[in-house]
Amino acid sequence: NSATLLLDLLNQIRDITQIEHKQKQLSVQCIQLSGLLGECQKIIQPEAAKACLTFDMDEASDSISNGYVIADYIRLKQVILNLFRIAIKHNASNGFIAVKIFPSNSVVRISILNVGKQISEGTEQNDTPPSNSSSPGYSTKDVELTLSISKKLIYLMDGNINVSGSVCNQVNYIVELPGGIDFSSSADSSDQPLHTGTEKIKHSSDRQIIVAEDNSTSLMLILNQLESLGYKADKATNGHEALQKITNQNYKLL
Repeated sequence: NSATLLLDLLNQIRDITQIEHKQKQLSVQCIQLSGLLGECQKIIQPEAAKACLTFDMDEASDSISNGYVIADYIRLKQVILNLFRIAIKHNASNGFIAVKIFPSNSVVRISILNVGKQISEGTEQNDTPPSNSSSPGYSTKDVELTLSISKKLIYLMDGNINVSGSVCNQVNYIVELPGGIDFSSSADSSDQPLHTGTEKIKHSSDRQIIVAEDNSTSLMLILNQLESLGYKADKATNGHEALQKITNQNYKLL
């Protein structure tokens, strides 16, 4: 209902404020998209069914089953749920929501496309998406606020949200985040970034690069960039740790 929705949005605004004022930190890690998107779909499915909408998500595709992003799991999950709810609101009965993944270099794009009924001949097109009356408590202002909050959360995770399409039967919400496609065997993604499947990656014994960075988000992004280029690196979270490692190994790049 509207009270629950408002409380949820207020909690998200509070989180953003606390993160910006360093009172709370993002827990950045490599996130397998198949699990996150599947969990979000299960949560939102009852609302979609009530609005007579169906999901179109090809979970068997390489992009979804092997795709990953570097983000905060809880906040990204909230953003995806936000966009799903917006897509339900701005849709029509018997429409559908299509979810696709588009990897490009070190960036992954998560596309959430909501498609309503096809426009009948002679129907005038306009820039306002249809409002689904089966989404109680979700006003146009709520949608605008939800989208604004979602954009801010993704921005804090070094990403971006773009909205494309202005005709009344189709709007595409695209979330861009650092990430890639991992074709390797499953590894403990909470400890180190997943690589993108390139054959250029060196063995651990060949590591001659060390990255020293005290910001965990920046460290994760740098390591991910190196992985995408085919290199592995040792990491140090402060100068003292870096000096200790340098004395024990002759690194070619610092």
